[in-house]
Amino acid sequence: LKELDAKALETLSQKVNVIPLIAKADTMTTDEKKSFKSILLNNLQDYNIRTFPSSYPEDVDGAEELLQHVPFTVIGSDTVADIGGRMARCRTYRWGVVEVENAEHSDFIYLRELLMSTCLHDLVETTHNVHYHKHRSSHLRAIGRPRSILECDDTYESQVEGAKQTNKADMDQKEEAIRQSFVQRVKEKEVNLREREEKMAAKKVEMEAELEMLRAKLEAGQKELDDAVVTLQRSGTLSKNSSKLFKAK
Repeated sequence: LKELDAKALETLSQKVNVIPLIAKADTMTTDEKKSFKSILLNNLQDYNIRTFPSSYPEDVDGAEELLQHVPFTVIGSDTVADIGGRMARCRTYRWGVVEVENAEHSDFIYLRELLMSTCLHDLVETTHNVHYHKHRSSHLRAIGRPRSILECDDTYESQVEGAKQTNKADMDQKEEAIRQSFVQRVKEKEVNLREREEKMAAKKVEMEAELEMLRAKLEAGQKELDDAVVTLQRSGTLSKNSSKLFKAK
């Protein structure tokens, strides 16, 4: 590795998952590939460049066979040709054909299996739980926070649990305040409704009393009228027909 390449990879390995590849594998013999792989692995170790999945022990399970092919020697091609009755992506030369998906020619199939099958979930988890949280926590510390509970390390769970316990008392207090406020509003509403009911009941009693007074006045007037008719009849002032007329009215 060149010094500049090594520094760039070292920085990138702290931010993203780095999977080492050797391109143009069709330009090297089998022995040259093995030698180049060995040299590159030593360079990565010397410069402390973290690579996936070898630098993440928790993600190695199930990928031991794939690790034997790291760094992957790969070939690229946009040409598809008929090789022995089957269609294959390849590179054609005067002296023969190099197949992209042939394990004897390229490690492409192992790279594809690592990316799309064996380590797909591990890649997502590592990106989120390691690189993203490390990046975010560094930004939080940069604006004045000495530490962040979002940094994924051995104390991550304990820090999260501590934060939950710290906030629990405040949340309980707010919940109790909301409950008391609701109870108070219900009580005020009940008092208001009770006062309205009492006013309506008093109004009803008042109206009934007024109706009773009117009924009493009507009955008294009717009695006075009847008494007057009887008095007039006795005095002979009114005839029987007039008496009937008054009664009819």
